[in-house]
Amino acid sequence: METSYIVTFIGDDRPGLVEQLSSVIENNLGNWHESRLSQLGGKFTGLILVSLPDDGGAALEADLKALSSSGLSVRVTPTSGPATAVAGRD
Repeated sequence: METSYIVTFIGDDRPGLVEQLSSVIENNLGNWHESRLSQLGGKFTGLILVSLPDDGGAALEADLKALSSSGLSVRVTPTSGPATAVAGRD
């Protein structure tokens, strides 16, 4: 079984940031379903819908919070339902 989470983050924009986030999610056996990424007020911020094995949320959050040394603030929140594709999107 899998559980879905919303990962929220904010930090200074820099090359490779999205790749870093993606690698952490992949290393935790997660799937990146969809996201909203934006530059606001001089910061790079985003919401990412991911699914993980049922016991994976705490490990994902710990690994993402390890990125805080580079100025990234991250929060992982369980969703109330499964991750689903948005109609009309690939």
